[in-house]
Amino acid sequence: RGEKTVPLSVNVSRVSAIQEDFVSYYISVKEKYNIPNDYITLECTESFAMENISTLSKIVADVRNNGFKCSIDDFGVGYSSISVLKELEVDELKLDKTFLNPGKTPEKDKILISTIIELGKNFKMKVVQEGIETFEELNSMKDLGCDVIQGFYYSKPLMMSDFIEFINRDTSFRSIAEFHKKQLEKK
Repeated sequence: RGEKTVPLSVNVSRVSAIQEDFVSYYISVKEKYNIPNDYITLECTESFAMENISTLSKIVADVRNNGFKCSIDDFGVGYSSISVLKELEVDELKLDKTFLNPGKTPEKDKILISTIIELGKNFKMKVVQEGIETFEELNSMKDLGCDVIQGFYYSKPLMMSDFIEFINRDTSFRSIAEFHKKQLEKK
C-alpha cells in the first residue's frame, strides 16, 4: 500500500518453536506478504535456550538460513548463563528490564550492564534494552552504548491502526509527546 515499512520482532513460545512446521509457517508468511529478508526477528527466551540449547541451535540455524533474524529475549532474568551466547548464533541480545532495577551499589549496576552490552557487541549482536520507561533510563542506556531502546517511554502496546500511525509519524521529541497525549485521550 506504499506505507512505511519497519522491521518487526515476534515472540516465539517454546511450544510453537518445537512444532514440526515452525520454520515453514514463517517462511510462508514471509512469502505471502513479500517481506524482505531480515525484516522479521524471531525472539526466543533465554530460559527456553537454557532448557533446549541443542534444539534451539538447530532452529536458529534454519530460521537464519531462511532470511529471518534471531534474538535471545529476557536475557539476564532467572538462571542466566553466558554459555548461551557462545552456543547460539543469534543476531540480537535483548536485555531483561530487571537490569534497570537498582541494586545495592549503582557502580556495580553500571559495570554489569556495560559489560553485558560490550560482550553482546563483541559477539556481533545488536543489544536491546527492554522496559525503558523514563528519560533517565533512556539516557543511561544510550550512554552505556546500548543499540536499541524498547519500552513504554516510546509507546505502550498498540492496536494495528495506532501502530501504523505511530510508524508513519514525525519522530521528533515534540511529536512523540503529542502522540502519547492522543493515546491517553482515546482511553
